[in-house]
Parts: sequence; C-alpha cells; structure tokens
Amino acid sequence: MKIFVTVATHEQSFTRLMKQIELAAKDNPQDEFYVQYGYSVVPTGKNIHCEKFMTYSHMKEMYQKCDCVVMHAGPASMFDALNAKITPIIVPRYHDLNEHVNNHQVEFTKFLESKAFPIIAVYKDDSLEGALDDVRKGMAVKGYKSHQQKFCSDLENIIEQLMP
Repeated sequence: MKIFVTVATHEQSFTRLMKQIELAAKDNPQDEFYVQYGYSVVPTGKNIHCEKFMTYSHMKEMYQKCDCVVMHAGPASMFDALNAKITPIIVPRYHDLNEHVNNHQVEFTKFLESKAFPIIAVYKDDSLEGALDDVRKGMAVKGYKSHQQKFCSDLENIIEQLMP
C-alpha cells in the first residue's frame, strides 16, 4: 500500500505522528510511506520517502497516487482528500503535547465524527497501525459526496454567532 502523510506548515513539531509512521513502516515493509514532515522530526526507514514541504499541486498528485492519506486535522487537507475519494486517517494535534496552540484539531475531528463524515480518527492514545489495518482490510468508507457549500454556510453561521 502507498501511504501519503501530511502535517502541513504549522510551526510546532508533530513528533508523535512521525514516530508512529516509523513504527508502521518498520512493521509493514511492503508499504511505501511518502511523508511531508514540515517542522517535525524527519522520520527514518527504508520505505519512508520524505519532503519538508510540498506545493499544493504536488499534494493533489499524492492524493491520486496513494491508497491512503494520514494527516493532521486541517480542514483544507481533509476536504481535499475526501474530494479525491480517499477516506483520510485524521491524527489531530494536541495542545498538551505541544503540537498546537490549542485543541481545535481535536474538537474539529470529534465534530466530523459526530456528523458521520467518512474519516478514521486516531486520537492521542490510539494506534495508527490499527487505522492502517482498517484501510488494508477495505473497511474505510468510500463514496464521499462533497458537502463543502453546506459546511461553509454552517461555519459562517457559527462564526456569526460567536462574534459580538
């Protein structure tokens, strides 16, 4: 299986995810991991290919070339994966682990689950390998239909309610 991993451009390291990628790559030598690691530590392994940053067009190519996408809980990246008909494995960054400035990624991931978005969530104490096994077994949800316009409208309403 070809697995694309992206952490985007946030300045805080995502060491926890990089370590999980190293373990998954070691335990699954038949898989190829293509990792955009940003400001994180560079994961190492014989079947891990790394780039610090990628252009948007290169990322879209990776969505097409790979069987699976593992990513931070960034809305833009997540919707790009869904629009490419890929069920993303979402690994939200945590504030208490110094991975982000707050826990909005955790909250966003839980919101997506509550609305039955076709994602596989991997929280702080979960195993990435279990999620990858679900994809290998064909348990990932297929056939996402974009709800981007409704999502943007709902988000606009939420923002309006929060603003005085």
